[in-house]
Amino acid sequence: MTDLCPDLHPIVARMPPSHSEGESTVKPPFVIGGVHKGFYLSGKHIVSGARDELLRLSEEHPGYDIFITGHSLGASAASLATILLYKDKDYVNRANRTRCVAFGPAPCVTEAVGEAFNGVITSYIFNDDIVSAMEIHTAARFVEMCKEIEKLPFLTRLAIDFGLTRFVSGQLGKIRTPDVDQLQTRVYSAGTVFHIRSDADSIEMAPTRRQTFQDVSFSANALLDHYPAKYESAFGCLLAARRAEVEA
Repeated sequence: MTDLCPDLHPIVARMPPSHSEGESTVKPPFVIGGVHKGFYLSGKHIVSGARDELLRLSEEHPGYDIFITGHSLGASAASLATILLYKDKDYVNRANRTRCVAFGPAPCVTEAVGEAFNGVITSYIFNDDIVSAMEIHTAARFVEMCKEIEKLPFLTRLAIDFGLTRFVSGQLGKIRTPDVDQLQTRVYSAGTVFHIRSDADSIEMAPTRRQTFQDVSFSANALLDHYPAKYESAFGCLLAARRAEVEA
């Protein structure tokens, strides 16, 4: 629970430059918000080791974009590394365009920071991926739900194990965590968020609000949906479908 607590590090993030043609919206040069302290330190470590190499590669290959990527906690660290690189004015002026692709990230930034990096950071969340909803509010509620479930009859708990939560949805919906609910600040995935929905018959991906993932889903696959292989398979299906559309 300590690792999930949003021990926020305040940050004044430099707004990334716009790369959209014809965009006339005037943006403030900075955004004030907070980031998860643990991921901030991880991102800072990445930047300290990679910054000079990224500048060198930018000089050698001026026509290429830089992509920073990761999965799970590594996705959140990659997001913070990207945010920190954009705080570095010298890096922004000298480096190639830098973007981040985050797969199944844990919540790591406040809403203002997350919104500021739309189009620079892209976060992908597969189905009911439990990690992407797991910050202090949802984690506390998840723990309390588990305690309540342990009190239920065996057959009811068995039904929950198979994802049949509708039998106890009313009871679980009444669970409250007043101490945690008093916390005003919440953290989310950074940048533009895409939700991949997949079942036995279809798969689709669409942009969604980062606030969508404020609650843990008690689905049977919530943990399995976080596995890297699930993301790899999902993108393979999406690319195959896209190729079929182009060839048709």
